[in-house]
Amino acid sequence: MNPVLVASGASYEETAHRLHCEIGTVKSRVGRARSRLLSSLGAVSYDEALAI
Repeated sequence: MNPVLVASGASYEETAHRLHCEIGTVKSRVGRARSRLLSSLGAVSYDEALAI
């Protein structure tokens, strides 16, 4: 998956279309990536990460 598509502002629908996969796949992978990023920042929640 190309995280740049979603990070650049492309919709989940557009990203799924470009990558030839289901929208649920895009959403779950983005969610996993977000969780990994929060973890690497040492944040417990999204709000806490914004404060970093």
